[in-house]
Amino acid sequence: MFRLFIVEQVQSGKDMQPRPKPKLPAKQYRNRRLYERFEVDHKHLALMNEQDIFVIRDLSKSGFSCEVSDRSFSRITVGDVYKCRMRYLNEIYDIHAQLVWKANKFVGFSIQDPSSKILGFLERVLDPIHVGSSLKLQNNERAPRTEGEPIWFKAEGSQLFIWEDAEGSLKSWRLEYDINYVAWDHRMGPETGVITEQGEQERPWDRKREKDYAVDKQKRQFAVDSLMVLDFVGAQKLIQTIA
Repeated sequence: MFRLFIVEQVQSGKDMQPRPKPKLPAKQYRNRRLYERFEVDHKHLALMNEQDIFVIRDLSKSGFSCEVSDRSFSRITVGDVYKCRMRYLNEIYDIHAQLVWKANKFVGFSIQDPSSKILGFLERVLDPIHVGSSLKLQNNERAPRTEGEPIWFKAEGSQLFIWEDAEGSLKSWRLEYDINYVAWDHRMGPETGVITEQGEQERPWDRKREKDYAVDKQKRQFAVDSLMVLDFVGAQKLIQTIA
């Protein structure tokens, strides 16, 4: 799970001097982005305090935006700075986040002076979040499939294959990204490796692979981070096989 807890307010936006607005057209100013943002699954990422849960809708290297309750929206002020505790699985990070905008029950925070540890963490999770959120179902998961045909998700540079038995129980799965893969089989357990056969295939799940000597921890973590945001009802079962 991915959680952000507000520990305390460090600075009030009410004490700040108003800054002049940039002399840019309104639309251009609203849409200007320095960092690519990725949508995230609200079940795995939230900003919380003692009274409210702020559901995070997107995340970038510089900050995040949240959907908040009417009560919270009226209480917080642009410019407020909060000390927050970020928790992801068994990892905990402390950050300072400043409220930079609010509109229509949505608010945006920027991460203030992130440490190299925080930047490294964001770099690590944003790449797999991009993969997981980009994967789209290519065939109907409930439709009859030919023998050996998996449930198939695909995005540019990545694919996910899931095999089930006739009763719908999970048999195996494989996530491919770049030239790497992470897989699990109900008989053999987890494995990682590289894809040795490139290019389009009639049956892309049959491409040749070379198994790593031992399970690569970084590849396994990449798969966990990607599956966290996958739009698939059985994603949690996949995570449990390798977490």
